[in-house]
Amino acid sequence: DQSSLNDYIEAEQLAKEAEGLIQRLNHIASNIGYQTQVLTDEVDLEDAECFFTIARDNIKEAILLWERGEV
Repeated sequence: DQSSLNDYIEAEQLAKEAEGLIQRLNHIASNIGYQTQVLTDEVDLEDAECFFTIARDNIKEAILLWERGEV
């Protein structure tokens, strides 16, 4: 029905917005990693990269759960 269609359209829009946010987070993470490497060799870039990977994966999982109506 129309309500379900509107919900689907809204879900699609939110998923696109979330994907855009993921891309921006990845870009920010790349910039932070680069700037950190330029500033100091003492910072563990693998830890920073791991943090952003976990955050990205959690966002993707949340989107999937939301799309399936599980949240």
